[in-house]
Amino acid sequence: MPKQHQASPDLGILFIVLYLLLHFIPNLGSVDVIGPQWLVLSLLNLLVTGFILVRRVHYEAALDRLFRIALPFVFVLLLFWAGGSYFYAINRGEVLVNLARLVNTAIVFFNVAVLLWNKPSNFFAAAYVLTFILLYESMGVLTVFFNGLYTVPFDQLIGELKGNTGNKNIMAAALAIKLPFVLYTAFRKSNWLRIVALATLSLAMLSIAILNARTTYVSVLVASLLYVAFCLLVYFNSVDRSRKYLVSVLFVLFPLFFGFGTSQLIISNVQEVSGTGGYSTITDRVETIALNQEGSGGRLGFWKDGFDYARRHPILGCGIGNWKLVSIPYVRETTNELIVPYHAHNDFIEMTADLGFPGGLLFAALFVLLLLYVIKTWRSPVHDEIRFISLFSLIALSIYFFDALLNFPAERPATQVLFAFIMASVSAAYLYAMPQTKQRVKPVVSKLYPILVALVLLPTTYITYLTYQSMKGQMTLMRETNTDAKEPLESIATLLPPIPTISVTALPLASMKARYYMRDKRYDEALALLDKGAKDNPYIYYSEFLRAALYFSTDQIDSAYKYGKLSFYNWPRASNYYRNYVAILGKRKDTAEIKRAFATYVHYRNEPFSWNTYLMGMLQSKGRGDQQLLQMADSALKLFPADSNLLQRRKEIIGNLVGSNATAGSVTDQLIQANLLYQEGAKLFASKAYQAAAAKFAKAAALSPGNYAFFENAGICYYANNQFEKAIGYFDQAIALGTSTTGKSAYFKGVSLFSLGRKEEGCSFVRMADGQKYPDAAVFLRTNCN
Repeated sequence: MPKQHQASPDLGILFIVLYLLLHFIPNLGSVDVIGPQWLVLSLLNLLVTGFILVRRVHYEAALDRLFRIALPFVFVLLLFWAGGSYFYAINRGEVLVNLARLVNTAIVFFNVAVLLWNKPSNFFAAAYVLTFILLYESMGVLTVFFNGLYTVPFDQLIGELKGNTGNKNIMAAALAIKLPFVLYTAFRKSNWLRIVALATLSLAMLSIAILNARTTYVSVLVASLLYVAFCLLVYFNSVDRSRKYLVSVLFVLFPLFFGFGTSQLIISNVQEVSGTGGYSTITDRVETIALNQEGSGGRLGFWKDGFDYARRHPILGCGIGNWKLVSIPYVRETTNELIVPYHAHNDFIEMTADLGFPGGLLFAALFVLLLLYVIKTWRSPVHDEIRFISLFSLIALSIYFFDALLNFPAERPATQVLFAFIMASVSAAYLYAMPQTKQRVKPVVSKLYPILVALVLLPTTYITYLTYQSMKGQMTLMRETNTDAKEPLESIATLLPPIPTISVTALPLASMKARYYMRDKRYDEALALLDKGAKDNPYIYYSEFLRAALYFSTDQIDSAYKYGKLSFYNWPRASNYYRNYVAILGKRKDTAEIKRAFATYVHYRNEPFSWNTYLMGMLQSKGRGDQQLLQMADSALKLFPADSNLLQRRKEIIGNLVGSNATAGSVTDQLIQANLLYQEGAKLFASKAYQAAAAKFAKAAALSPGNYAFFENAGICYYANNQFEKAIGYFDQAIALGTSTTGKSAYFKGVSLFSLGRKEEGCSFVRMADGQKYPDAAVFLRTNCN
């Protein structure tokens, strides 16, 4: 029998608590909160490893025992296998970034296991801390929810319940994984802590129910069933059949029914009063869960693609972190724009795609070993407290397992800390339960561990630092990805470190920088960056798209045609690629290829933009309208009768049609004049003569008041000139027409209001733009409107 545990926590609990508080590190200027969080975690690992080194005499036995079981060796083998992928991966920078994250997770596990070994009291204290953390997080979610109820559109409100995470689904998972530790607190304590724990469970269940995350519903239900089964098992196997175990069942049933029942009533009432957008009650959401593409939220397709890639590359895979690249060929004919499936929404499948079946099996082996450790601990003669630690940790592992099965928790450092804590708790309980051998081998590992880990952590910390610096720089680049490049080249040139080489959206960063060199007509440097970008992500064809635009602007039409064609047909659902290619074809007067490009694009996206771009390209190519184009315009208007751009194209075709009557011509005179003014305005804007450009766009709007683009561009000019009040007036007119669905006017009106100090009003318009999927809105909201 192992010796009796300490009655109170030791100094190690302070470091465990620091790990558990990682979730509260804000984004600190990063495009994603994971940037600074991974860096802080790496620094924490250095701190804790230093503490273990200083007190190595106290932890020598713990290290020696820890490295006598299989789990640490499986984890280390997984690290070596992942590190080996550096030598064959498509993007080596992504290997370094993701390997650093895996290393940090492993070291958290090793360190916490050492701090917990033979000290169950440290686990007790950590469970109490997690109870208060969950209480704070739940109250935060509910405060935002009830403050916005009936005043903010419901779907927008739910989207805002993300706390310090990326989205509401991650928030729901972050709440759920802490539930078993709060249950443990309620189960173990009978004083005021039990009251706090039960209140926390109730509020957390309500928060999770409101967040509308179906994956979390499943994991919470499974965890609740496991807890109930545990209580019943203990009751029927106890000698005295103590009723306290039956009463303990209520610790999960009451919060579950309270939280989910209250949520059902609230959301049902909102549905009747004002509607709930894309969200619904719990019963409605549960009914949509199914093992098909729609019922799985698109995950089934990701899983099939990931498994297919692994089947084709069974031994090595693509390299850790490279799934976001090799997944692109699977989705470019099913996904609009350049939306990349950054994750397979299943960490087991993604790990297998990244590292082949050996890597996937090593990852899965961690879970199998943890389950075996719990079974062996439960069957050992150890006292109940150790068994309970093991069992409640297993319940927490079940929640993480479902999250890993349906999402991508491996990316989120705060979730990985909890995963490492769970592994450490199970391992420490197992080590506590297993009898110690009488003779130990020479404790080489215990002496070398702190030094080896420190040597590994130094480059790891440097990589996480570079990643964080890159994520701060990406904030600037992503803000201007779909707008004119305004940042001075001097700041862009030194904005990004050498790794990572692709953005969080998988765009090659070198190519994103190339836009600024193109703007300043430094074409040789731009082309060199585009060459690098094409190698960093050869599947997205963003470099080829920009290269086509560069050649088009320098009147090298044959080269523009080559790269425009290459980019478009390799991602035929990308509107920018289509528009760029048709513009090149219009200048080449290649009507046959315009028809082919249109037929390709409209096959995937039959929408006003596809028809309008086709008509503009044909008008440019032919130089006049004809009966065939008029018929095409009429066909488009039958599908989209209210589209102002298509109506304008039809008027232009009629005005240039051979044999048209004078009335049609007179109408078209105004449209032609408006278009000429628009082109003049565009040239002035390109030369940064914003005031003069605004005047041209305003005159064009007066001649053609049904075209929102004229008003919008006038507003953009005043915005660029920091005349925010004037800009807002034109954005209002563009929005009032109701014909644009891009969200651009709403976004720039919101930013203008924000610049005038009207923050809440500005953020509301940016949220409107985000609802219309305007690409820069989400970043602005994350940075300025939390």
